[in-house]
Amino acid sequence: MRNFTMIAPQLWQSDRFRGVPPMAQLLHLYLLTCRHQNSAACCSIPDGYILTDLRWTPEELSAAKRQLVDSDLIAFDPQTDDYFIRRFYKYCAPQNPKHIIAIKRFVAACRSDTVRNTAQTEFAVAEELYWLAHPGAGRNALSGGQRPYSLTDNSKPRRSP
Repeated sequence: MRNFTMIAPQLWQSDRFRGVPPMAQLLHLYLLTCRHQNSAACCSIPDGYILTDLRWTPEELSAAKRQLVDSDLIAFDPQTDDYFIRRFYKYCAPQNPKHIIAIKRFVAACRSDTVRNTAQTEFAVAEELYWLAHPGAGRNALSGGQRPYSLTDNSKPRRSP
Protein backbone atom coordinates (compact mmCIF):
# COMPACT_ATOMS: atom_id res chain seq x y z
CA MET A 1 0.00 0.00 0.00
CA ARG A 2 1.24 3.47 -0.88
CA ASN A 3 1.60 6.23 1.69
CA PHE A 4 0.37 8.92 -0.68
CA THR A 5 -0.62 9.61 -4.25
CA MET A 6 -0.33 12.63 -6.48
CA ILE A 7 -3.45 14.06 -8.00
CA ALA A 8 -2.78 16.70 -10.61
CA PRO A 9 -4.66 19.96 -10.03
CA GLN A 10 -5.56 19.87 -13.74
CA LEU A 11 -8.06 17.14 -12.88
CA TRP A 12 -10.53 19.82 -11.83
CA GLN A 13 -10.32 21.48 -15.26
CA SER A 14 -10.59 18.22 -17.20
CA ASP A 15 -13.59 18.20 -19.52
CA ARG A 16 -13.82 14.42 -19.12
CA PHE A 17 -13.84 14.62 -15.32
CA ARG A 18 -16.18 17.60 -15.18
CA GLY A 19 -18.47 15.87 -17.67
CA VAL A 20 -19.40 13.00 -15.36
CA PRO A 21 -21.81 13.21 -12.41
CA PRO A 22 -20.49 13.72 -8.86
CA MET A 23 -20.86 10.01 -8.00
CA ALA A 24 -18.61 9.07 -10.92
CA GLN A 25 -16.15 11.80 -9.91
CA LEU A 26 -16.04 10.35 -6.40
CA LEU A 27 -15.40 6.86 -7.77
CA HIS A 28 -12.59 8.23 -9.93
CA LEU A 29 -10.99 9.89 -6.90
CA TYR A 30 -11.48 6.69 -4.92
CA LEU A 31 -9.75 4.65 -7.62
CA LEU A 32 -6.84 7.10 -7.62
CA THR A 33 -6.40 7.12 -3.85
CA CYS A 34 -7.67 3.84 -2.41
CA ARG A 35 -5.40 1.42 -0.57
CA HIS A 36 -5.59 -1.07 -3.45
CA GLN A 37 -4.07 1.32 -5.98
CA ASN A 38 -0.36 1.32 -6.88
CA SER A 39 2.18 3.40 -8.79
CA ALA A 40 1.00 1.89 -12.08
CA ALA A 41 -2.64 2.96 -11.60
CA CYS A 42 -3.49 -0.61 -12.60
CA CYS A 43 -5.06 -2.79 -9.93
CA SER A 44 -7.79 -5.25 -9.09
CA ILE A 45 -10.53 -4.15 -6.69
CA PRO A 46 -13.53 -6.37 -6.01
CA ASP A 47 -16.84 -4.49 -5.89
CA GLY A 48 -17.32 -5.40 -2.23
CA TYR A 49 -14.41 -3.21 -1.16
CA ILE A 50 -15.71 -0.22 -3.09
CA LEU A 51 -19.28 -0.74 -1.88
CA THR A 52 -18.10 -0.89 1.73
CA ASP A 53 -15.69 2.04 1.51
CA LEU A 54 -18.09 4.37 -0.31
CA ARG A 55 -21.27 3.01 1.31
CA TRP A 56 -22.92 2.67 -2.07
CA THR A 57 -25.44 0.25 -3.52
CA PRO A 58 -24.40 -2.11 -6.34
CA GLU A 59 -26.56 -0.06 -8.71
CA GLU A 60 -24.79 3.19 -7.81
CA LEU A 61 -21.39 1.57 -8.33
CA SER A 62 -22.42 0.03 -11.64
CA ALA A 63 -23.68 3.39 -12.93
CA ALA A 64 -20.53 5.26 -11.85
CA LYS A 65 -18.24 2.65 -13.43
CA ARG A 66 -20.18 2.81 -16.68
CA GLN A 67 -19.93 6.62 -16.72
CA LEU A 68 -16.16 6.52 -16.12
CA VAL A 69 -15.62 3.92 -18.85
CA ASP A 70 -17.87 5.80 -21.29
CA SER A 71 -15.95 9.02 -20.56
CA ASP A 72 -12.63 7.23 -21.13
CA LEU A 73 -11.44 8.06 -17.61
CA ILE A 74 -10.82 4.40 -16.75
CA ALA A 75 -10.35 1.04 -18.38
CA PHE A 76 -12.26 -1.69 -16.54
CA ASP A 77 -12.81 -5.41 -16.99
CA PRO A 78 -15.83 -6.80 -15.11
CA GLN A 79 -14.52 -10.37 -15.47
CA THR A 80 -11.39 -9.64 -13.41
CA ASP A 81 -12.31 -6.43 -11.54
CA ASP A 82 -9.15 -4.86 -12.98
CA TYR A 83 -8.98 -1.08 -13.30
CA PHE A 84 -6.58 1.29 -14.99
CA ILE A 85 -6.72 5.07 -14.62
CA ARG A 86 -6.42 6.43 -18.18
CA ARG A 87 -3.75 9.08 -18.82
CA PHE A 88 -2.27 8.50 -15.33
CA TYR A 89 1.33 8.54 -16.56
CA LYS A 90 0.86 11.96 -18.14
CA TYR A 91 0.73 13.37 -14.60
CA CYS A 92 2.53 10.67 -12.60
CA ALA A 93 5.39 9.75 -14.89
CA PRO A 94 8.09 7.26 -13.91
CA GLN A 95 10.80 8.91 -11.84
CA ASN A 96 13.76 6.54 -12.20
CA PRO A 97 14.72 3.10 -13.59
CA LYS A 98 13.57 1.28 -10.44
CA HIS A 99 10.21 2.98 -10.71
CA ILE A 100 9.96 1.85 -14.34
CA ILE A 101 10.58 -1.76 -13.29
CA ALA A 102 8.00 -1.55 -10.50
CA ILE A 103 5.35 -0.11 -12.83
CA LYS A 104 6.01 -2.85 -15.39
CA ARG A 105 5.59 -5.49 -12.69
CA PHE A 106 2.28 -4.04 -11.50
CA VAL A 107 0.98 -3.84 -15.06
CA ALA A 108 2.17 -7.38 -15.86
CA ALA A 109 0.25 -8.65 -12.82
CA CYS A 110 -3.02 -7.37 -14.27
CA ARG A 111 -5.20 -10.39 -15.12
CA SER A 112 -7.25 -8.64 -17.79
CA ASP A 113 -5.67 -8.66 -21.23
CA THR A 114 -7.69 -5.59 -22.23
CA VAL A 115 -6.80 -3.52 -19.17
CA ARG A 116 -3.18 -4.70 -19.19
CA ASN A 117 -2.78 -3.82 -22.89
CA THR A 118 -4.26 -0.37 -22.32
CA ALA A 119 -1.88 0.26 -19.41
CA GLN A 120 1.12 -1.08 -21.34
CA THR A 121 0.34 1.10 -24.34
CA GLU A 122 0.07 4.25 -22.24
CA PHE A 123 3.13 3.35 -20.17
CA ALA A 124 5.26 2.77 -23.26
CA VAL A 125 4.83 6.46 -24.14
CA ALA A 126 5.69 7.58 -20.59
CA GLU A 127 8.72 5.29 -20.48
CA GLU A 128 10.00 6.58 -23.82
CA LEU A 129 9.63 10.17 -22.59
CA TYR A 130 11.58 9.25 -19.44
CA TRP A 131 14.49 7.81 -21.45
CA LEU A 132 14.54 10.80 -23.78
CA ALA A 133 14.82 13.11 -20.78
CA HIS A 134 17.41 10.88 -19.02
CA PRO A 135 19.67 9.48 -21.75
CA GLY A 136 22.38 8.33 -19.33
CA ALA A 137 20.08 6.59 -16.87
CA GLY A 138 20.90 3.02 -17.89
CA ARG A 139 18.28 2.16 -20.48
CA ASN A 140 20.45 -0.47 -22.16
CA ALA A 141 20.89 -2.30 -18.88
CA LEU A 142 17.10 -2.58 -18.48
CA SER A 143 16.47 -4.04 -21.93
CA GLY A 144 16.16 -7.77 -22.31
CA GLY A 145 15.17 -8.27 -18.68
CA GLN A 146 18.58 -7.26 -17.32
CA ARG A 147 18.75 -4.81 -14.45
CA PRO A 148 21.65 -2.58 -13.45
CA TYR A 149 20.74 -3.26 -9.82
CA SER A 150 19.10 -5.87 -7.66
CA LEU A 151 15.58 -5.36 -6.34
CA THR A 152 16.15 -7.85 -3.52
CA ASP A 153 19.18 -6.49 -1.75
CA ASN A 154 20.62 -3.19 -0.62
CA SER A 155 24.02 -3.64 -2.26
CA LYS A 156 25.50 -1.11 -4.62
CA PRO A 157 24.26 -1.17 -8.21
CA ARG A 158 25.89 -3.79 -10.42
CA ARG A 159 27.45 -2.61 -13.62
CA SER A 160 26.21 -4.09 -16.82
CA PRO A 161 28.81 -5.89 -18.96
